[in-house]
Amino acid sequence: MSIPRRLPSPLAALALALAAVAPTARGQDGAPPRPPERPHGHGDHGGEHDDGPTVHRRFDDPRRAERMFEDPGRDAWQRPERVLEVLALPRDARVADVGAATGYFAVRLARACPEGVVYAVDVEWPLVNYLNLRARRERLGNLVALVCAPDDPGLPEPVDLVFVCDTYHHLGRRVDYARALRERVRPGGRLVIVDYDEGVDAGPPHKLPAAKVVAELARAGWRLERREDLPRQYLLAFVLDGDDEAAARLRRAHAGLDALAARVLAHRAAHGALPAALADLGAEPAELTDPWGHPFAYAPDEGSFVVRSLGRDGRPGGAGEDADATHRRAVR
Repeated sequence: MSIPRRLPSPLAALALALAAVAPTARGQDGAPPRPPERPHGHGDHGGEHDDGPTVHRRFDDPRRAERMFEDPGRDAWQRPERVLEVLALPRDARVADVGAATGYFAVRLARACPEGVVYAVDVEWPLVNYLNLRARRERLGNLVALVCAPDDPGLPEPVDLVFVCDTYHHLGRRVDYARALRERVRPGGRLVIVDYDEGVDAGPPHKLPAAKVVAELARAGWRLERREDLPRQYLLAFVLDGDDEAAARLRRAHAGLDALAARVLAHRAAHGALPAALADLGAEPAELTDPWGHPFAYAPDEGSFVVRSLGRDGRPGGAGEDADATHRRAVR
């Protein structure tokens, strides 16, 4: 059973369209006019304040940043393949890479989610411009780089995963930032932090212990679900505290849709045509109702079909739009 690409939401489609028509590079590094200094970025580190950022200098030269962030030797200690294994993203996941820089992980995430979308956000205009050009060059139509504010990732829609690699220690007012992210994830969504561990001779001189990160995120309403140790870093995966029921409903909705899709295909194999309605499958009423108590929707169309749940709002569009897109399944 193949699953074609999930249709992006209107906001996602708009973001992708804006990236496609963004100005191309000017000069060697393609940097647009320099914006004001910001207390969040990827450069040199200095002193650190409690729940505050490290001091840095800007990256005005994307080529220099490319040499630093895309160094082939990074793979040995960053372990990108292992990180992707831990993330275990579905092909249609929506992901935000906060502090994406030149796209070391954003490009890999986009390739791992070809039917989804990756929003690569960064405060540095030259890096965002560079990454949009890279996405075009590498034909990654599902990767869009966006400029964000230091205190807001500026995502155009809620996502399944917020991924923050080598960036969390740059953030100012980290607890407030993490608290705001609660509104940026979909039901069952995750926040993953990858950063330098104490005691390693690499990375910023002022490192954040994993225990401090866990404590800060707990104050923001996130619960540690998993820890993975990399050669120089820790990977901490968080879920929203108290979000277990919402996540369980999503899993039940997906399972119900997959079961219905399998039955539709079996009907087509047995009768040579798609059923006109789900009632023709002979399923029990409970099998035709989503976890929110709404009947699953079904739409056959010229050999393909869509089964979907309208989610908690029970209607397409408006506030229910995200739920509708979440539970969509199309099979050809």
